[in-house]
Order: sequence, then C-alpha cells, then structure tokens
Amino acid sequence: IFIGVVSDTGLWGVHFVSSEDKVNPMIEKIATEWSRVANSASDEEVERAKRSLKTNLMLQMDGQFARLLISLFQIPVLRV
Repeated sequence: IFIGVVSDTGLWGVHFVSSEDKVNPMIEKIATEWSRVANSASDEEVERAKRSLKTNLMLQMDGQFARLLISLFQIPVLRV
C-alpha cells in the first residue's frame, strides 16, 4: 500500500508483483477489499488507519523532530 499527500488531497493505492497467471485473481482480491472498506469499514479500522497515516507522515519528517512529536502525542508506531 502506498499513500501520497499533496496539500489537502491524497493518493493511495496498491503495488504488487505477481506471475502472469495470478494477476487477475490478485486484482479481484484487491477490488473486493477496497469495496469492503468503502462500504463497511469498522470505526476501529478507520481509527487504526488514521493513526497509521499520522505515524507515517511524522516519520517522514526530520528524525529527531518526528520522534519528539510521536512521544508527545503518544502515537503508537505501526509497521506494515
């Protein structure tokens, strides 16, 4: 999964590598999951995604400043 933030909009998607015979099944699985998230994501999933986005944005900042913000706001660091 990748996320790009530009001003007040964003871009997200999935990058995968597969053998030719498994591309279509993978696309179907990704589309099914995106549909599920769009239509029935739980509040817990949404909050977890928000925390993950905040963490990743802070980790892209200068190392010491990001660590300070993470510790001040007690944001759990999530590794995907």
